[in-house]
Amino acid sequence: MDVMDRPARILVIDNLAVESLRREVYRVLARKFGWEVHLLVPTAWRETREAVACENEAGDMLRVHSSRIAFGFRHQRVLYLDLPGIVRKVKPHFILAVAQPESYAAAEVCIVRRLLAPHSGLGLFSSRNIDYPREGFPYKFKFTHRLSDTISRRSRPDICFYRPAAAGKLLAPYARRLVHTPHVVDCRIFQRWERDNTAGPNKRIVVGYVGRLVKEKGVFALLEAIRHLPDRVALKIVGMGPEERSLKQKAEESGVAGRVEFHPPAPYQEIPAILNSLDMLALPSLEVPHWTELFGRILIEAMACEVPIVASRSGGIPEVIGDAGLLVEPGDSRALAVAIDRLCVDASERCRLGQKGRERALRCFDVPVVAGILGREMMSSIAANHREGLPA
Repeated sequence: MDVMDRPARILVIDNLAVESLRREVYRVLARKFGWEVHLLVPTAWRETREAVACENEAGDMLRVHSSRIAFGFRHQRVLYLDLPGIVRKVKPHFILAVAQPESYAAAEVCIVRRLLAPHSGLGLFSSRNIDYPREGFPYKFKFTHRLSDTISRRSRPDICFYRPAAAGKLLAPYARRLVHTPHVVDCRIFQRWERDNTAGPNKRIVVGYVGRLVKEKGVFALLEAIRHLPDRVALKIVGMGPEERSLKQKAEESGVAGRVEFHPPAPYQEIPAILNSLDMLALPSLEVPHWTELFGRILIEAMACEVPIVASRSGGIPEVIGDAGLLVEPGDSRALAVAIDRLCVDASERCRLGQKGRERALRCFDVPVVAGILGREMMSSIAANHREGLPA
């Protein structure tokens, strides 16, 4: 950096980065900006059914630290027990916590920073598109999340990186600066494989859903849509959740059980293969009190793999997919069936939307794009602190 006589030290806290495949954006930060990037992750994290232990990092570009955690594998309630020791050791110029302002981790980072590293910059992330302080927090132990939210807001982080555009107006009280920053997808890992994209009246078409099996995700409407489609249209559901049994029962009652496959949640490294087994991806999310689809990370992964999308016009979905998919009204199973059928019979449209998705993923969500946004904003914060004479 031109404002200091040694590389800046960045401490990143990210639950999902226990897996090496999810760290490329931080490697690019270190390489592009010449920083000493430290990554703090749990000793293990469970995103699906199986907990994944922290994977070792090859090379010295990115320095990985692991911490014991409290309160289990919940993004909004995790606490890093070894965070204070790591902050003392690293002495960061900037702390980037991939955590919502109302999460325990965000409040913890704000408190630890105030006590042990008041000179450092601080950035948080948010996908919020509902005014939780006014309408109520959609979590168990709501009072603890309200307290965490208050701590984050009063700590005034340097930057709040927000994902859906709707979050911008809600987050003004939380940080000195707001920066629109999307989720990231590694387009080297998520890309199109060879697959049959030909047309034909008898060609089997596989529609996929990948995500939680909960009512608000609209999977029941997707099952109903399949009932209105020809027998050659099959549905692959990948995920788990409280509605799994009810969904299987509905498939039986609707007479489509023979065309619906249920698969358990897949490890992250298997998602590209799953997406490439699909002819299209469906994300028919609903709008319910206290929740709408914030972003839909699976959307950008499908787009990177050139898988066309049929989704509901809900939450952040239209903003994410742009013109790379078809949108229908939430909960309208008939409209969903019509959109799916349109892509079933038109292979050229599937190809066109798939290519648009890939182009959009590369332009808006790929690692170099997101790393550039994060790096420039953190550099600006570090430089401002340096000019103000805060210790480095």
